[in-house]
Amino acid sequence: MRASILKVLVGGIYKINLQGLGSVETRGISSDRIDTIAARLVSELGEFESLIVSQTGADGEDILIESQEPGQPIASGVSIEEPAASYVEQIQPGKEPVLQEVIVTLPGTTTGGNWTLSVGFDSENQDIYETTGNISGSATPASVTTAMEALSSASSGDFETTLSSVSPRSYRIKVKGNYAGKNLRFKASGANLSGNATAHVETVQNPGQNAPSVWAVHYAYSGDFRNVQLTINGSSESVSGPAMGEETFWNSRIPEGVENLEFEEYIDAGTRKGLVSFSTFSNAVIEVIPDYSGSQQALRAGSVNLQGFQIEGPDEFLFVHSVEASRTYTLSGETTTSITSNSQLDTVLEALPSVDPGDIEVYSPFQGEGSDWPVVVHLTGSLANTNPDLMACSVGQPPALIANGGPLLNEIQEITIIADGGTFPLSHSGNGPTAGLAYNVSAGDMQTALEGLASIGVGGCSVSKSGNSWRVEFIGANAQTDMAKISTSSTSLTGGAGIYPTGSKTGVLGQNEIQAVHIDPTASSGSYRLGFGGLWTVDQDHDEDPTDVEADFEALSTVGAGNGTVSGSETDLLIEFTGSKGLKPQDLIKIDQDGLNVSDNNTMSLKTETLATGPNHWTNSENWTLGHVPCSGERVSLYSGNQPILHGLNQVGECTYSIHSVTLNGPGDLVDGCKVRLRTTGALPTAEDSDGSVTLSTSADYFIVGVDVDSEGRQVLQIAETENGEAIEFTSAGSGTHRIGVYLDSIDSHGTFTGSGVGLPQRVSDEWIEAPRFLKVGLLGDSSPNLTLGLGEGTGPDRLNFDFQDSPLDALVLNSQAGQEEPAISLRIQSLSSGKIDNRGGTLGLGLGPSEPEVQLSSLASSGGSVRCGNVRIGSVVDYTDSIRFQSMDVNSGSIRMAL
Repeated sequence: MRASILKVLVGGIYKINLQGLGSVETRGISSDRIDTIAARLVSELGEFESLIVSQTGADGEDILIESQEPGQPIASGVSIEEPAASYVEQIQPGKEPVLQEVIVTLPGTTTGGNWTLSVGFDSENQDIYETTGNISGSATPASVTTAMEALSSASSGDFETTLSSVSPRSYRIKVKGNYAGKNLRFKASGANLSGNATAHVETVQNPGQNAPSVWAVHYAYSGDFRNVQLTINGSSESVSGPAMGEETFWNSRIPEGVENLEFEEYIDAGTRKGLVSFSTFSNAVIEVIPDYSGSQQALRAGSVNLQGFQIEGPDEFLFVHSVEASRTYTLSGETTTSITSNSQLDTVLEALPSVDPGDIEVYSPFQGEGSDWPVVVHLTGSLANTNPDLMACSVGQPPALIANGGPLLNEIQEITIIADGGTFPLSHSGNGPTAGLAYNVSAGDMQTALEGLASIGVGGCSVSKSGNSWRVEFIGANAQTDMAKISTSSTSLTGGAGIYPTGSKTGVLGQNEIQAVHIDPTASSGSYRLGFGGLWTVDQDHDEDPTDVEADFEALSTVGAGNGTVSGSETDLLIEFTGSKGLKPQDLIKIDQDGLNVSDNNTMSLKTETLATGPNHWTNSENWTLGHVPCSGERVSLYSGNQPILHGLNQVGECTYSIHSVTLNGPGDLVDGCKVRLRTTGALPTAEDSDGSVTLSTSADYFIVGVDVDSEGRQVLQIAETENGEAIEFTSAGSGTHRIGVYLDSIDSHGTFTGSGVGLPQRVSDEWIEAPRFLKVGLLGDSSPNLTLGLGEGTGPDRLNFDFQDSPLDALVLNSQAGQEEPAISLRIQSLSSGKIDNRGGTLGLGLGPSEPEVQLSSLASSGGSVRCGNVRIGSVVDYTDSIRFQSMDVNSGSIRMAL
């Protein structure tokens, strides 16, 4: 048997009766084709094991039904039942409003003071806020509610506050009343709270940190007994004397390794003797004693730390080998008289014109035991901290350099203040304190205050400032001197820890349910009834006026007066549930149309539209406490949560101007209504609107009023001078390279923002992935710093990938995770003139990866954590802790200072 589907009838019931087996049926829907209806029936028929069912036909319209037993009848009929012509559909579902909830948490270190809360009520003007009066740091929830409801745009019942936690003190604010379902904007200030500010002083460079320890280790033994007991930093082992002459031996035992190792072993009157000398930046403790585990033969061993870890500064040390011949030595161009033994070395050197008595110290462990022996020479006295030409010998092996001499460094101390107000004093070596200095005091005023302390004096220091840190370098009479640490106090400072309201629940406006009742337009007479909640209205004429239908509908006790507004026309009624029936879902209204007289039947359709959102999109407004995607000039704070930001990352891009639009040169993620800025390396295009010419500017905000995508996947934009304003038309293309996008005031990332972070991984299974993996966004140069990473407790997410292009970057990196296959923080920046990074504890990557664009910076400083540099060009580099590693680098007319 073959059944054919000849037409699509929306709402029609397609039914096949099977003799002795039963029946199957399906209902036509608006998206159906004849083949999809047939396919559903075939699927239903497949449940009968005694049948062979297949779908055939040019358009899939035929259903072939066969019995497993030939000749057996299997069907008694095929039918289509047409639906009624009048119907009811849901136009808008009723929804209760979702109330916005915001969490405001005070810093855990708060000891007192006041804070304020600002609320933005105006959705049209994002810059307008109303600020409460002072709220106590220990305020009750009722006091917080009272302060907010005292705002001019608020009324009683608009807010409800509860206490989420006592320590730290945290308030949950629920938006209700006139603003139920709306998303207000919140920000807070803790500038007048006390107990949160910090004042810290740290020595970042001391005078002796470039002075290594110098060691000389000697031994002597006779016969075949060659072992000595060696103890390094408390760890002992039995070793042979010659083994100590290998550099690899010491490098594997001393943490920082050794430099300039020299060794000599020789036999003197049957006794084998050895002397090894080297320098190291490890503060090692070395001891050598005889090993009597073997035969009891004569053995001498000992150790002398010639220099130790000298805070006084680096002197020059030389290893002078035994020569066994008459020779002379030359130092700084002056030559000694001839000597035959190194025991005469200090005498002839101090006889040189430029050398004073006491300038030469000779360490000679074997003195008096043979004709000659190796020695270690120390240049001290007037030659201390100097670097003369290397001493030469007229014959034999020349003297070797163990440690180089040189001048001392100046001590540098760094003062860091984290506060929003108040003052702090400074003291030094029992002098002071100074008068209170403002939390943001200038470098000059701090220098004046320090020079007023007797232990520093006028001209005794130089102060420079970067952000909230001041560097004090001791100069003049204090140059190259170990100085006492400056002390301070945070008692009179305020603020210091921000208060960042976070969205706990996004508000969603409630809506009244709206249903449409469609009366068959071909009805020429008769009546119908509407049913709701089990009750029916009186009969309504086929062309009843909507006003009369409303009166009869609200007369139902299940509806009630004022709860059902009817509008529209006689054949298309719109019924909106209002009053006590509003803002909530309602059952579908029923229609009884048996009393209608119609000349033909019509079909009906149903359409449902669902709008999806996701937590991983930068461009999802529901992810932001302001209720919109971040715009130019705004501050972004990544404060809490563990949802990564993976999509919508292209917020800035190069572009081309045409008459009606701006076209990005590649994919973009800019959204309608967003504020953007324009940038160019040449001249912006000329433009106009209906009022005349428009002068474009790189310092003005423009609003996106149209977004489209062309056939090549490039984003096409229209911009206006005002929100929802008239689109600007361009009368020229301008010159140079143009950019358009979001340029933020600043970005803060807190340690409490965890998870996968921002962007996609650059390395997967130890391979670099060539794909857009960065948040591409611009920065303005108004805030310093304008990028702060690792604020507060916690180490933050495992990935922060930012591409700031040629923005004026001023980055302060306080902390981060250690990073796995790639650094925890990867930055792209191309700004030789105004790109600065100050890393104090983060794990950074710059220009890593085979196809990474060149990173360009004016300065890079690191005093903690680590920085891995690949394809970079940097104006100047200061490495205080040997934490920067380079694969390749171009220093552009600047300097490199490393910790050596």
